[in-house]
Amino acid sequence: MADLATHRLDAGEATLVFAWTDGPPSVAYFGPSLGPETDLDLLVRSRAQPLGLGTLDVVPGIALIPEAARGFTGYPGLIAHRPEAEAGAWDGRFAFESVRTSENAIAFKCS
Repeated sequence: MADLATHRLDAGEATLVFAWTDGPPSVAYFGPSLGPETDLDLLVRSRAQPLGLGTLDVVPGIALIPEAARGFTGYPGLIAHRPEAEAGAWDGRFAFESVRTSENAIAFKCS
């Protein structure tokens, strides 16, 4: 994993951890409250799934906006098409731009 970034939101008894590299953030952890000393980078890396034979090279995380271009095989978070018949389908691949945080909120910008 290259240049992993993380952010956490804590609300009483629960913690939500986001992780991202170059694309839209994924939910890396949602569960009982984690202690303030928890190493989020280690937590995210330890939850990586092993690769089996004949599978994708990377197991896609639970992205906030799932993308077919990143290996998500389910229903994508955004569907678009081009009006020209010869142009074919469009598969979005968003790039992470910035993150804004406050005490109890987070906003990600991807383009």
